[in-house]
Amino acid sequence: MIDYRAFQATSKSADSDLKNSYFYKHIPIKATYGIHEKTEEIIKSLNLDKSIKVLILGSGYGSFDLRILDLGFKNLTSVDFNDNYLLKNRCNFILRDLNKDFFDLGEYDLVICLEIIEHLENHAHFLRNISKLLAKDGNVIISSPNVENSLGRFKYFFIKTLPYFDDLEMKKNIHISPIFERFFLFHLENSGLELKKRFLNRNIWKAQFSNSFLRKILALLLFLITRFIIKKDNEGEMNIYLIGKK
Repeated sequence: MIDYRAFQATSKSADSDLKNSYFYKHIPIKATYGIHEKTEEIIKSLNLDKSIKVLILGSGYGSFDLRILDLGFKNLTSVDFNDNYLLKNRCNFILRDLNKDFFDLGEYDLVICLEIIEHLENHAHFLRNISKLLAKDGNVIISSPNVENSLGRFKYFFIKTLPYFDDLEMKKNIHISPIFERFFLFHLENSGLELKKRFLNRNIWKAQFSNSFLRKILALLLFLITRFIIKKDNEGEMNIYLIGKK
């Protein structure tokens, strides 16, 4: 049995990547704040049978997987390209590079891909593989940074950089594939999938105002400027897409 509390204490002191993480039952959440919580709400709202087959792609340490188990789902398979997974005694774990084919993993009723698609080389290939392994009435949940909000448009206009896709993010976190919704919908359709609903984790400007005092002032100035430049209601920090088969 993994001592998750001990792991949390160790990770905060030993791993610089995890020092600023937040945790679910002492397992690090390697995702932007609110993504896991909002996704859990979406899954609860679907009222799914707890015996369905669930697939998590890009599971990391397993924090969201533990949420799924806590919700009562019993048939869970988890995939990642790193062998850092902490729940191997509780579900089926598979090492796999998601840049390559993975449709041979079987058929699943719920597929969850949180904070993974922006790390991959080919969105269309990824979605085609998901379509092949998704059951007829299945659901897919995909999250990714929203680069089309007013802050993203402002940053690109002035410094040609998108949120979560600057040079540091590309090199350190391998954020290499931003999602633009028009192209994403095109790839969904060509893969035999369709968007059911789009959710947001939190307002992008609220996220900025949670920083230091000077950054709050800068964020306020940028916010006021964007009100005059951009009229748009897509102000989420992260997009969470609920997807099904056509």
